[in-house]
Amino acid sequence: MAIGGYDEERNALSSVEIVDPLNKTTSCQAVNDLPQPRYGYITNGKYICGGSDGASGLKSCIDNQFKPSPLTLPYKLDGAASIVINDETWWITGGWNDDYELTPKTLVLNPGEESFVGSTNLPEAMDEHCIASINRTHLFIAGNFRGDRKSAYIVDVSTPSFKFSTRKNLNKRR
Repeated sequence: MAIGGYDEERNALSSVEIVDPLNKTTSCQAVNDLPQPRYGYITNGKYICGGSDGASGLKSCIDNQFKPSPLTLPYKLDGAASIVINDETWWITGGWNDDYELTPKTLVLNPGEESFVGSTNLPEAMDEHCIASINRTHLFIAGNFRGDRKSAYIVDVSTPSFKFSTRKNLNKRR
């Protein structure tokens, strides 16, 4: 599924398409579009939150049917990364805030909760970075478009105050 994004002129898109990679034609089945253009968002499969509409950052969320949700981020957030940990907790890291300042803040949405709460800070402000699961208790965070772009961390998420271990820097900027 292709959701939002931006075109070659960097205009934000609201289109949503279902793409069948096994179909040899280039046509795509269209589904309901997003209520507003959006790129740079984060998702957990149930919600799509934040991002930018091309003019400013967003704090609104939409559900997986692309309808507005009562869930909202506590501040505008564009260029963040996110991951679902322990099959239930949604962790959102970094990005650009209301004032378009790069932030080291993180947010958590626990199962059954209807609002995000602050979590531990990242070791550095980050955007356009990636997070991957190593196992049920550890994550890997790498890259940082605005930083040195070589940072890499292992995160122990087994306790409420996540612990970061600095890893050897990546060989290439990411």
